[in-house]
Amino acid sequence: VWPPQPADAQAARAHSRQAPGLEVRVAAEQREVLTMSGVISLKADLAADAVQDVASSMARRTEETGPEWPSRRVRSAAMSKRRVVVTGLGIVSPLGNDLDSSWSGIVNGRSGIAPVTHFDASAMATWIAGEVKAFDPTLWIPPKDVKKMDAFIHYGVAASLMAMRDAGLEVNDGNAERIGALIGSGIGGILGIEEQTIRYHEGGPRKISPFYIPSTIINMLPGHLSLMTGIKGPNFSAVSACASSNHSIGTAMRLIQYGDADAMIVGGAERGSSP
Repeated sequence: VWPPQPADAQAARAHSRQAPGLEVRVAAEQREVLTMSGVISLKADLAADAVQDVASSMARRTEETGPEWPSRRVRSAAMSKRRVVVTGLGIVSPLGNDLDSSWSGIVNGRSGIAPVTHFDASAMATWIAGEVKAFDPTLWIPPKDVKKMDAFIHYGVAASLMAMRDAGLEVNDGNAERIGALIGSGIGGILGIEEQTIRYHEGGPRKISPFYIPSTIINMLPGHLSLMTGIKGPNFSAVSACASSNHSIGTAMRLIQYGDADAMIVGGAERGSSP
């Protein structure tokens, strides 16, 4: 019974073994499970056994306590059987600005650590870092939009578009609301925050760029990706230091398992080398 009834109302129905309305509720649950179709190699052939599990569990609970909507645990058991797979990859890293060059560096033991070139590090205790080298954001982002984004957004958008291309994922009116992005960062636009702070101290508030906030906050990475590709599904960021990318992947997997999305672009981006 939904919403839950007072205890005396439930007791009045507990004697009925036939559980009027149970068949309707099983059908509703079955419809919910069956509509979980995937768009990029997701397995949706869970319907028969998942619905049977739900129906059996509901029948047992009905005999014990009377008819009620299945608990979240029961629904979760069915939904979590939805298989989630990785279908595309993209990377911008100190080893290379695409998947092939980065992977080649990994398997051949090539290091991406080198002397700092993005700023003068002569006064620093450390002169080396893992910088992205010779990256041209205009290969992925319209030139007029590049200045509206911090470098970490450039890296994340480029890697995301690579992954979508690698997966063969095409966004259209029929699937846009079922495709989302969950892309995190540990600190986001630290370089942009630093630069705008210096501008403020040197020239006052009128020197601050109008793009200061949208270019530096972390959730603008998946936000810009949404604007560029037309995806309209779940869109946010996980922020948990060096675990941000892993948490993004795990959370997005659960979104797909629970039927909130059919495909997710996930990962993380960082540009932490600044004075």
